[in-house]
Amino acid sequence: MSLLRYLVWFILGWLVFYFVKRLVNKTKKPGKVSRKPKPPIDHMVRCGKCGLHVPQQEAIQDGDRYYCCQEHHDSDRAQP
Repeated sequence: MSLLRYLVWFILGWLVFYFVKRLVNKTKKPGKVSRKPKPPIDHMVRCGKCGLHVPQQEAIQDGDRYYCCQEHHDSDRAQP
């Protein structure tokens, strides 16, 4: 009989601990999740030679046209 009494007291103690812990966690303000901020999405432009889309910062601009590399820029300018 005494083993059953200890088991009941243990279960009651665990339930009290569990509900107190839940209550304390609810009242705390949620902490910030430490995530790396996503880099801003660059505006994508289309290469005037091959049609590949590249970020505007990485593109080579010639007037209103953009190119993905110097080779495409040079070859497109060489054509009449």
